[in-house]
Amino acid sequence: MADSPVLIAVRVTMKASERIVGLASLDLASKCFAFGSYADDERYTTVEALLMQLGCKECIIPGGEQSLEERHLSEVFQRCNILCSEVPKQHFVGRNVAQDMGRLLRKEEELQHAEKFEEETSSSALAAIIQYTDVLANISDHGSFTLQDIDVGRFMRLDAAAMRALH
Repeated sequence: MADSPVLIAVRVTMKASERIVGLASLDLASKCFAFGSYADDERYTTVEALLMQLGCKECIIPGGEQSLEERHLSEVFQRCNILCSEVPKQHFVGRNVAQDMGRLLRKEEELQHAEKFEEETSSSALAAIIQYTDVLANISDHGSFTLQDIDVGRFMRLDAAAMRALH
């Protein structure tokens, strides 16, 4: 996915004192969505590793007053040189994401991933990307996208400093 600019959306929720990060990405060049959720630490080391390895250029986050958690997340975006755009919080409502993805995904993809849209944190990030990019407006793109799971286990834990040292 690192061949073309990738847009991501990040939403953080706290569940039972555990930090859950929902992350979704869109690579328009390859017409590929990816999404997933996972637990992360207070320094967001997993988010940083994913951002660097996905080749992200822009990130969208819910707008409004920033909490301490969101300030820590903003620091990660700055370290990774990623443009951070705030969008209204209502963009991060995943109520219709299954229906929207049903229009965008290839039919075999839609059936394969139908039950995954029930996870609220990652689905809300996916909904924000759909609304921010307005991909539903282009009817010729309907049925042409693929969807992948973001599996944090397949990524190496390289932060921004390590990636700069390698390049």
